[in-house]
Amino acid sequence: MRLARALSGTVAALSSLLLVADASGAVAAGTKTVKIGLLASLSGYVASYGTDERDGALLAINEINKSNAIPGVTLQPIVLDDKGDPTAAVEAAQQAIDQGAIAILGPTTTAGTAALASIATARQVPDISFGLLPVAPHAKPPAYAYSLSIEPNDEAVGDLDAALAGKNVKTIALIYDSNAYGQSISDGIKREAAAKGIRTVASEAFKSTSTDMTPQLTAIRSAKPDAIIDVGGGTTPGLIARQMYELGMHQKLVISAVSFGIGAVKFAQIAGPNALSNVRHTAFAEEVWNTLPKADPRYAKLQAVIPAFRKAYGHDPNGYGAAAAYDAAWVLADAIKRADSVDSKKIQAALDQTKYQGTLCLAQFSPDSHSACHSDSLVVSKLAGGKLVYGD
Repeated sequence: MRLARALSGTVAALSSLLLVADASGAVAAGTKTVKIGLLASLSGYVASYGTDERDGALLAINEINKSNAIPGVTLQPIVLDDKGDPTAAVEAAQQAIDQGAIAILGPTTTAGTAALASIATARQVPDISFGLLPVAPHAKPPAYAYSLSIEPNDEAVGDLDAALAGKNVKTIALIYDSNAYGQSISDGIKREAAAKGIRTVASEAFKSTSTDMTPQLTAIRSAKPDAIIDVGGGTTPGLIARQMYELGMHQKLVISAVSFGIGAVKFAQIAGPNALSNVRHTAFAEEVWNTLPKADPRYAKLQAVIPAFRKAYGHDPNGYGAAAAYDAAWVLADAIKRADSVDSKKIQAALDQTKYQGTLCLAQFSPDSHSACHSDSLVVSKLAGGKLVYGD
């Protein structure tokens, strides 16, 4: 039975059906089954990210179990909805741990990741999230909290570099989500811009549920920036692009790395064809997998993973989330294998020594850094023919 069919139905049925598929795979006799939590935003304003993350993680778990990648161990996911809400994420994590999870994958959002960091460390259960892990500069991360995403300041560097590429940019404006992610990245961009002698002439916040950006964009238009950077996901980037065009604003619009999660097709539908030529995106390799240079170390793996995802679910991933979750599952499997144990403390120690070539980046953890990816994992992309493609 195809994985796509096995994954239909309710979230509860998703988990149980996957276990049936795994049980039928070629796994060694006497294998020990261990539970892991799988938290993603299956509802709420970032559900387009979360459903892809769930599916990417389940694809990887299916591969891990069928290939016996962890000798003698089968992973059993407990799939839970974090609803894009930090409180729901904490409740889901507690539920998974109480059911015996030795580790957690997810949640989706930066706010959820921050909320889980203390829980994971207090309960001594490793958590590899899909959101950014907010850590103060030069501070040590919480011992059991990891992120299969990018270090926040590195994302800020990549986003600013994309805004500066190809033009004589001396001033920028920011339009950002007022949530934890938006504030963290926009603050980082301002610091990086100041260090490079680039002036931030406007900085406007919006709410995740906003449907009208004209007040913020009107203020930005008056400041006359050379480029504009959007830091905020869901449908808002497409809305910003469309309303910029309607206001006669023709500056380059750079969409930050973690903000492009609805996919190029839906983005283009919201933005409209006239608004696309000035849009650039600080992309992860997975988002431009078929136009990525072949010399890129992620290229070969992506040529296998994306078609497998499409075969299982009937569509390409919408953004970077599927690859983040896919890599997170494999990074966890790699740590369990190296630890030669399903003890959470030993897995955490192994995670601190991680160096794993994934689809997003060369994922690396150390006691001082628990964010897997860095600015060199990002590429500039543009929209062409209704798709994101590599290059400015």
